[in-house]
Amino acid sequence: MLTAYHTDGLQFQYPSDWELAEEQQPDGLSIVVSSPGTAFCSFLLMPERPPVARVLKTALEAFRETYDEIDSEDVECRIDGRAARGIDVDFYCLELVNAAWLRAFRTGKFTVFVLFQSGFDEPDARAIFDAICASIDCNSQIRTSP
Repeated sequence: MLTAYHTDGLQFQYPSDWELAEEQQPDGLSIVVSSPGTAFCSFLLMPERPPVARVLKTALEAFRETYDEIDSEDVECRIDGRAARGIDVDFYCLELVNAAWLRAFRTGKFTVFVLFQSGFDEPDARAIFDAICASIDCNSQIRTSP
């Protein structure tokens, strides 16, 4: 079962058993959906529309400063029909391998940064991330679920 979230300029679906929190940050609106386990998906809507490359570079630098060992791979993709860039990151935390998938793209209203993070002990994490990304709609009109 899925739950829909929408705000002016962004809509997406996420698993119904996940919890959502929304907070205004200095950089923009932050939306976080958290699984009952360790996985979470975070959106940051930045109205100043910083360049996608700078957003991803800053995020990757934060991972490098926080974790001793990381592997990263650049990704080109499309989200809501828009060109998007990303970085897939594997890192160790508490001697466990974790994954983070970073994506960023721009709309007419903001730069959207999406971070999904999970341990490898959550086998469906990538499928959930892909489903959340596939459900993203940045049109101002609210689309109802089928």
